[in-house]
Amino acid sequence: NLDYDLIRSKPKLLIGYSDLTAPLNAIYQRTGLIGIHGPVASSTFTELARESFDDVAVSATIPCSYTCEARTPRSVAKNKRAALTGKLAGGNLTLLAAMCGTPFPARREGQTVAVGRRRRGHLTAFDRMLVQLDQACDLSSAAGIALGEFVDCEAAPGDNSLTLAETLANRLFGLGIPVAGQFPFGHGDRNVSLPIGVVATLDADEGSLTLIEAAVR
Repeated sequence: NLDYDLIRSKPKLLIGYSDLTAPLNAIYQRTGLIGIHGPVASSTFTELARESFDDVAVSATIPCSYTCEARTPRSVAKNKRAALTGKLAGGNLTLLAAMCGTPFPARREGQTVAVGRRRRGHLTAFDRMLVQLDQACDLSSAAGIALGEFVDCEAAPGDNSLTLAETLANRLFGLGIPVAGQFPFGHGDRNVSLPIGVVATLDADEGSLTLIEAAVR
């Protein structure tokens, strides 16, 4: 029920994460306006979050690069380069899965997809959402996947389940595209600003996600 013509004619910078995944991606698709998947006023602003917000939303620093703590092996990229460039899409996995089957699924082809996750949750549900997203949107057509920090998502002690790392590897490492994580975004304290719709390069070997287009002008 959003009036996309009105939004396009009177652009404002929409900023938020988690549930804001849906309007951020939908508004970009329908209007071309870039919004920011990043912290809200009630968030914990670490120094990294403050610097990132200033770089993306205030000073428009380009290039702007983030590094991750878990790099994938070169073999993950298979026949593709370990570093690929595309427009940034994505956000919270729960919302991305919920958008499948609607007019607003985040497009995948040629895009760098950033995927985060809510705090807590059974890994079976986590696995199911990854399968749904892949079957509905064909993740192998993406330029790459940047994974955020998945807080409190490990299986409970004694639970006969794959680990978080095994679940991610099982669903994503066979796609034939660069995949890297843990980048500092999501529901944790480290939540940098990711502008949905800007051009970004994901380098799985270097463990870097670099914004090469400004979000604001």
